[in-house]
Amino acid sequence: MASGAAEPSGSDPARSASPTRTRWTVGAIALIVALTLVLGGALGNLCDRIFRSPGFLRGHVVDFVAVGWWPVFNVADSCVTIGAILLIVRSLRPPRPAP
Repeated sequence: MASGAAEPSGSDPARSASPTRTRWTVGAIALIVALTLVLGGALGNLCDRIFRSPGFLRGHVVDFVAVGWWPVFNVADSCVTIGAILLIVRSLRPPRPAP
């Protein structure tokens, strides 16, 4: 081609190749959600332990959700529990065959 002339957009191999995309499966999303819940709940409880009275790393975790006869808990406890249940359920399911 002559210099300065534009090439057709379809002939550029870098542009014509489709980008590689990660396909998110339900199992991968469940794992990410479960690990995020466990980590978030653990960090929430750790922050309570670090910053609440009576002192550094001696603080108390505040439990504020009371539901009838159920034990009192907080949001961080709920996150850890739900994340752990998701991890257990995911680990009990048989792996999917490769396509």
